[in-house]
Amino acid sequence: MKKKIELWCEGYVATGQSAEAFMCGVFEAEDLKDAAQQYKDSLEDQYAKDCVDVEKMTNWGCRFFDDRWKAQKSFG
Repeated sequence: MKKKIELWCEGYVATGQSAEAFMCGVFEAEDLKDAAQQYKDSLEDQYAKDCVDVEKMTNWGCRFFDDRWKAQKSFG
C-alpha cells in the first residue's frame, strides 16, 4: 500500500566542505526504497542520477531517511 513518504538526505562534512540535510521531496511510495527510486527517476541530469544508489540508499554517499531529525542527526 502506497503512502506519502518524505525523503531526506543527510548532511555531510568532508574535505573542508559541508552541507546540511535536505528534503529531496515527498513521494507516494510503498517504502523508503521506492521513494528513493522515484527521486532518482525524477532527476533530469544523468550525472546526478548516477550519484543516487538505491540499493545502498545513498545520494553522493549520504544516507536517505524518512525523517528530518534523523537526517540532521550527524551533521545538521
